[in-house]
Amino acid sequence: MKIKILFIGHDANRAGAQLLLLWWQKLLLNEQNIEFETILKHDGSLKKDYESLGKVYLWPSNQPLPQKSRLKRALEIILPKDLDNELVEVLKFKKFDFIISNTLTNGDILPKIAQLKVPIISYVHELAMHLEMYTQKTDLQQALQLSSHFFVCAKVAAQSLVQNHQIEVSKTTWIPTPARPKENPQKPKEEVLTELSFYKNQPVIGCIGSVNLRKGIDFFVYLAETLPHYNFVWVGGNRIDFMEIINLNSFPNNLRFVPNTNDVWSYLTLFDLYVQTARVEVFPLSVMEAFSVKIPVICFEEAGGTKEIVGEDAGFVIPQLNINLMVEKIEFLLTNNSLKEKMGEVGYHKIMNDYRPENSVKLLINTLISLKVK
Repeated sequence: MKIKILFIGHDANRAGAQLLLLWWQKLLLNEQNIEFETILKHDGSLKKDYESLGKVYLWPSNQPLPQKSRLKRALEIILPKDLDNELVEVLKFKKFDFIISNTLTNGDILPKIAQLKVPIISYVHELAMHLEMYTQKTDLQQALQLSSHFFVCAKVAAQSLVQNHQIEVSKTTWIPTPARPKENPQKPKEEVLTELSFYKNQPVIGCIGSVNLRKGIDFFVYLAETLPHYNFVWVGGNRIDFMEIINLNSFPNNLRFVPNTNDVWSYLTLFDLYVQTARVEVFPLSVMEAFSVKIPVICFEEAGGTKEIVGEDAGFVIPQLNINLMVEKIEFLLTNNSLKEKMGEVGYHKIMNDYRPENSVKLLINTLISLKVK
C-alpha cells in the first residue's frame, strides 16, 4: 500500500526534534511505498539537508518579505495575495494520505493545513513545561483538536496527553526513537583535548543541548564548581549564551563550552560520563548517542522520558532536582570504573536491541496502514 505523507516541521534549526525528523525521512526514503514532502514553518541551517531528501516548502507568512523599492511600494495598488492559502491550494493537488506534524507547537498553522481534508497526526516531543514555553494555549488547543492521532517519542509523552489533555489512550502510539548510527569524529582526540585545554588524565563529564534553563545549564555549572577535579564540557552553546541566561561573569576553570556543531562525535567520544541536567526533556537524541559509544547516563527522574531508557542498569536516575545526590553518583561512577563500563555496555545493548531503526520504521508504517484502512 502506497502512502504519501506531508511532514510539517516547526523550523530547520539544528536541534533534537528537527534532527529526528530528518533522520526519519532518511529512513523512509528507502521505503518504496512511502513518498513525502515537507513544510517548514521557519527556515534554518538544516533546510538544505531536508531539501536533499525531497520537496520542501517554507510556510509563506513566516518568511521575511522581499525588499521593495519605495517607488514600487507607492505604486502597488493590488492587495498582497494570501500566500498561505495559495500554498494550501497547491498542496491539495498532491493528494496526501497523512499529515505528520513534528510537534504540538504547530497549532497556529494547522487550521489552514486542515483544509487539505487529510488526517493530521501530531508527533509529540513536548511535556507541560515545553508547551508553556513554546506555544500559546489557543494554538495548543487547535493542535489537539485537529489531530486524529498522536505519535509519541516516549511513553511519558503519551501519559501527559491522557492526563493533562484528556486524549484517549487508543489515539496514541509510542514509536521507539530510531537509533542513529555512530559517526566518525571529524577531529582526532588529541586535537580536541588541546582545543579544550583539558588535562589528559582527568575524566570528562559532558552534556549536549541548547542553552536555556529548561536544559539545566545552571545545574551543570554547579556540578563543575562542586567537582573541580573533573573536566566539564557543554556542547551546543558558548560562554556568552551561558552568561546572558544565568547572569554570571565568570565560570569554573574546569568548564568548557562548544558552540552548536554538526560534529558532536568529536566531543562525545571524549566523555567518560553523560550528565543530563535538564529539568524537562522528553527524550533527547544525545542520550542515545551517548549510549552508542558506551557512556553511562545520569538524569533526573521527573525530567521526562530519559529514565525510560536509562532504567536501573545503564546509569542513575536521580530524584527530581536533587543535585547533591547527582554529585555523589558522579563521584561514585568515576571511582568505580568496572561499574561505569558495565553500565555503558548495558546502554549500548539497549540501543542496539530496543531502538533498531528497521523496527521503528516497520511500526510507523504498519500504524499508518492501520489508520488508513479504518
